[in-house]
Amino acid sequence: ADRPTSELFPQEVERLLNEDAKTMKDDPKQSASACMIIMDDNHRLDEWLAYHYYVLNLRRLIVAVDPLSRTSPAAILQRWEPLINSTIWGDKDFSFAGTNGDWYAWNINNTAGMTGNYIKRQGLFYRDCALRLRAEGRRWTFFHDADEYVTLYPKLVGASSEEKMRQPGGVLGHILSLKAKEKVPVHYKNICAIIPRILFGAMPSTDAQVQHNVPDELKPFAKQFETLRYRHHARIGDKANTPAKAFMDVSQAPNRHAYSAHALIGADVCGSIWTFEADLVIHHYLGSWEYYSARPADPRRRVSPRDGQHRGRSHWEGRAFKSDVENVDRLRPWISGFWERMGPKLAMHLLEPVGFMEPILSQE
Repeated sequence: ADRPTSELFPQEVERLLNEDAKTMKDDPKQSASACMIIMDDNHRLDEWLAYHYYVLNLRRLIVAVDPLSRTSPAAILQRWEPLINSTIWGDKDFSFAGTNGDWYAWNINNTAGMTGNYIKRQGLFYRDCALRLRAEGRRWTFFHDADEYVTLYPKLVGASSEEKMRQPGGVLGHILSLKAKEKVPVHYKNICAIIPRILFGAMPSTDAQVQHNVPDELKPFAKQFETLRYRHHARIGDKANTPAKAFMDVSQAPNRHAYSAHALIGADVCGSIWTFEADLVIHHYLGSWEYYSARPADPRRRVSPRDGQHRGRSHWEGRAFKSDVENVDRLRPWISGFWERMGPKLAMHLLEPVGFMEPILSQE
C-alpha cells in the first residue's frame, strides 16, 4: 500500500513548524543537515529519520540512491514533508556522471572494480552535497548511513547526557554548547570533526528490556526499532568499531576533487578515523541477518574494501555476537520524547512502518 504523507495531520504539522520557527528563528546553526547514500535500506529509514529529526534537529536531507538499489526512498521521504526538506539525487545530479566512471560498466563479478567505483562515487557525492548545502546557507551537516545513529557518549559528556537525549535537539545542542565555549575543546575546534563509531551486534534482548520506557501504543512492535532492540556492543578500542565518520560546518566546505567517506576533507582538519572516544559517537547497528543480507548487490557486502576478505554469513556471525559491553540503553530516551513532542497520532503515523521489509527484499 502507498505510504500516506504527514499532510494528513495538518494541525500537528503546523504546530511543529511553528515551534521550529520560534526556537530556531531561521538560524541555520540551530538545525542539522545530512548527506546520505542509500541502497535498499527503506526498512531502516523511518526510524533513522524520526530519531535524527528529534535529537539532531535534522531538517534538511539530500539522498543519493545507489544505481543498483531495487527500492526507492521517495514515498518515505514524502511522508516527512514538510518537516524534513528532502531531495533525491541520481548520478546525473552530481559529478560522478562526468567521471567516465559508469557504475554499470563494471562487470557484476568484478567486485574490486565495483567497490572502487562505489568509494569514488561516495566521495564525489559528499563533496557536491556539501557544496549544495553551503549554497543554501546550511551549517552542521552529517555524513553517515541508515544503520548509524549519532548520540552522546556519557563517559565524556557526563550525567547530563541522559537528560539531553530526552530533549528535542539535545545532541546538536551539546555540540553547539561546546562550540560556544571561550576555549573550544580541541576535537571540535575545526570546521570538521570525527565521530567515533561503536558496533552493536545482534545479541537479543528480552521483551521487557526492549519495551522499557516505551509508550504503550508502540510496545507491540518495539522490537522493530534497532535503537531499542540491540543493547550489546563491542568494547571501546575494538577495531570492529573503526573507521570513524565525521560531520562538518558546510558554510566553509572546500571545493576539492573529492571527499573521503570517513575523514571527509582529511585527518589534518577532521581528525583521525581511528579515534575511539569523543563527546559525539555513532551507534553502528549490524542488524539481523535479514537486514544485513538485504543488499546482495552491495560490493562491500561481498568483499571488504579494506582487506579484501570475503563478507557473508560467517562475517556477519563474527560481528553479530559482540557483547563486550551489555545492556546499553543510552539512546532509549528519544522514543518517549519523540512521542510527546509529535503527539500520538502523528508519531504513530510516522513510526508504524519502522522495520517493514519490502517484498522484493524479504522474499530473497
